[in-house]
Amino acid sequence: LLAMAASVGNLMVCQARARSAADLTALSSAAVLWHTQGDACAAAGTIADRHGGRLASCRVDGEDVVVTVAIPTRVPFAGEVSERRGRPRGMRIAGRPGSLGAVGRGRSR
Repeated sequence: LLAMAASVGNLMVCQARARSAADLTALSSAAVLWHTQGDACAAAGTIADRHGGRLASCRVDGEDVVVTVAIPTRVPFAGEVSERRGRPRGMRIAGRPGSLGAVGRGRSR
């Protein structure tokens, strides 16, 4: 019973780490794309690696970068957990570059 509780606890910690690493990877690689016009997916791989993860997937969709970061666990039946980050489907940002636009699902305010 104690081993099961420890396994669940490890999975929860790893899932939180994956969520944080994916958030940071998506934001940082988008900044690379926006500010330097560099290879956002190459930057995403480096960033994920530095946070103890593995870049499982990366896709540049216009000005958005969508990444999936996997973090290894210490649980025998679940080798890794992963999180996907990027702009959600159906989300549209209204405005011009450099301005604060309204954010909404498919409509502008």
